[in-house]
Amino acid sequence: MLLLTLLLMLLLQVTGSMAQDFQAEVRERLAALESQNWYLSRALLLQQVAMEEYRRANGDSGITVIRNFRDGTQPYHSATHTSLSAIAVHNHANTVNTCGLGELDVVLNGVHFRTRHNDFPLAQPSTTSGDYHAVENIKFPEVPPAVLNAGNVDAQIREMREWFKAWQTGDITQRDYRPYFKPLLCYLEGAWTDDSESQMTEPFKSYLHKIYATSWWELQEMNRFTAWTGDKDFMENVAHLPTAVVNVTDDGKPVMAQWNYRILCHPIKGGLELSELKLVDDVSSRLSVEKSWSQYSKSRAARFSINPLAQDKATYSGTTRLDEIMAQIPGKDNYGAFIKDAFKNQNKQDVRTQQPLNAAFYHRSYLMFDSPNYRGFNDRSMFVAQTTQPRVTPVRSSFCLSEADCRSYTKRVSVAIPLELVFLTPLQSWNPYNIQNKDITHFVEQEPSTAGPSGKTVKTGGRNGGSSAAAAYNGVNSMNYFLTPKQFFTGPEIEVDPIDAKQTSASVLDPSGNVRVVSSSGLRVLLPEIPGVGVVRTRYPVFPVHAEGNTAMKEVEALTKIVMQLKENTFYLHN
Repeated sequence: MLLLTLLLMLLLQVTGSMAQDFQAEVRERLAALESQNWYLSRALLLQQVAMEEYRRANGDSGITVIRNFRDGTQPYHSATHTSLSAIAVHNHANTVNTCGLGELDVVLNGVHFRTRHNDFPLAQPSTTSGDYHAVENIKFPEVPPAVLNAGNVDAQIREMREWFKAWQTGDITQRDYRPYFKPLLCYLEGAWTDDSESQMTEPFKSYLHKIYATSWWELQEMNRFTAWTGDKDFMENVAHLPTAVVNVTDDGKPVMAQWNYRILCHPIKGGLELSELKLVDDVSSRLSVEKSWSQYSKSRAARFSINPLAQDKATYSGTTRLDEIMAQIPGKDNYGAFIKDAFKNQNKQDVRTQQPLNAAFYHRSYLMFDSPNYRGFNDRSMFVAQTTQPRVTPVRSSFCLSEADCRSYTKRVSVAIPLELVFLTPLQSWNPYNIQNKDITHFVEQEPSTAGPSGKTVKTGGRNGGSSAAAAYNGVNSMNYFLTPKQFFTGPEIEVDPIDAKQTSASVLDPSGNVRVVSSSGLRVLLPEIPGVGVVRTRYPVFPVHAEGNTAMKEVEALTKIVMQLKENTFYLHN
């Protein structure tokens, strides 16, 4: 019995020793796996950084291309950043406040992504709340009292035309149009967010479009499928929004972030004159649509720059008219926010005012050590704003002034580029027939449609805007916004696009039951011709182009200017 006990004790001792060795081996292997996982995750992070750095070195933040619908015998016959229309702008003038805008392929600070079909409403960051992505409607301008007091509808039409003429000529002596023709700068904003593993967050509310996917994983698979097979989502509700490793924990766990974007607008303080806008000569586009310089200026394909200078001139970024306007636009902390930006014991200053920089608003340059600096290494189009929103993924690092003075910095930022100038006019509010508004709600207050571009069903009582009293709309609503007397314009719609809203005029009953023929009062790229005024543009694309930051493209642009303006630039030719 004693011998058996001794043998059992010896066996247990040996077994225990083996178990300890096994546990030690498991711990060693787990540590090795954690280390390998850390390095692999770190490699993925650095690969993302390398891809972004490559794009930063080969172009500015800006639009790359739009969806192509045509081809030809020359490469320039297909779409670039513009085609039949710049950035696929189009009309949904039958709706109360929607700007038609197609899909965009974009680079923002090296991040390459593609949007869904946008069709964005006129919304701005909240002026009363600092909540994440809190927005509010942009109010339409009022109608000039001189129009309202002119008399009958014909008299009001004549007076309203005079106000449009004053706006187009810049003449405020008889009619100060500035309170009634309001410019908005609409911009595209992007940021890395922390919801990569949660339910997909819609970029922004659109009355006509919504990404069909319910999760980021589902969206990634949809995009991969359509890209691989060449199929197209007919409703254009699939986007490519990348997910990336942005950090690795000490135990080797990768931290993911999701790229997302939105489109908002900002009412420009101090206004903006049409004389401050200059037509950009995209020669390939102009040649493909076979338009002269003057014809191109009245085309949807045209692109503009905000440049009040009489001539082209090199300048420090931060001092241009565009910088002044973008400095009015807040990042994700909304209006009223103030964030100081300090680095290595130096507070950054505003280039324009030499005062402490409010980094909560968009800017692309700053003063530090009395020297102007750009936010990007060589990106003239990137505007950056800091935020305190926890949903925005932070980036951290340490920098040292000396061996004894090292500090850690954490920042959360969003990046933006201008897209287009939208001029609101009194036509959005003018209602000379006193047509009843029914169910007029601006679309940012509603959830976007889940049924594709047909949008929310708005009751019309079976009426379709036909010419009879039985078919005419009995008032207007959000999807059938017709208030402008048809005779205010003369001639057809300008450059009709297949994706435009089909109904541009309708018959509507006034309060007395009379049938009134009225035109849509929503937003157009180009208004039909106004007698005594002409064709009027209300949407001016002012977006930057990614390729313009490429050294080869800069050379092409310089050569194009010499060739297209040969008489003025003979100085640069070899003699």
